[in-house]
Amino acid sequence: MKQASATAGGWPFAYAASAALVLLFHYRLALPGRALVANDFRALFIPLRSGLSQTVHAGEWPLWQRGMFLGYPILGDIQFQLFNPLTWLTLPLEAARGVTVQSLLELCLAACGMAYWMKQRGLRPVEGVFAGACFALSLKETVHLHHWTFASSTCAWPTAMPPCKWCATVASLAAWRPPARQPMQRPPPA
Repeated sequence: MKQASATAGGWPFAYAASAALVLLFHYRLALPGRALVANDFRALFIPLRSGLSQTVHAGEWPLWQRGMFLGYPILGDIQFQLFNPLTWLTLPLEAARGVTVQSLLELCLAACGMAYWMKQRGLRPVEGVFAGACFALSLKETVHLHHWTFASSTCAWPTAMPPCKWCATVASLAAWRPPARQPMQRPPPA
């Protein structure tokens, strides 16, 4: 109990440090005017973000993009990330910069989420910082940074772990049954 109260004040610092390590690692992307421009970004993600921005600025509901092929479903395509709040937060930025900032924010959320999961596991803040940085900067996240939807879909994994653990605990408690009473055995006749 004493250890939990002694480290409770360090967790806000742990969350900030986890996010800071992500930004430090990707410092060149965090600089103003920088953007991810790999092939997939130039060919797909930046035009999609630009089309979404034009649709919203025209005052239309972002359901259908008429400028691509014979039309393209904005609502039904995960690449637009229409239901991601960070999309709307970064939409006012230029398309390439918006996608980049959103990716960095999602990596920071992944780091903070993993630190939070470590807190739920009873570990110390320094261990939370290490786990958060390892998760957000892992090869899986970094290699797939050019597929920005990957970071957006995995950034919530750590924060989903405590509820999953809780559900598993509740389910295992609900499945528990007291042991059946054994019938009394009579001693064999002598």
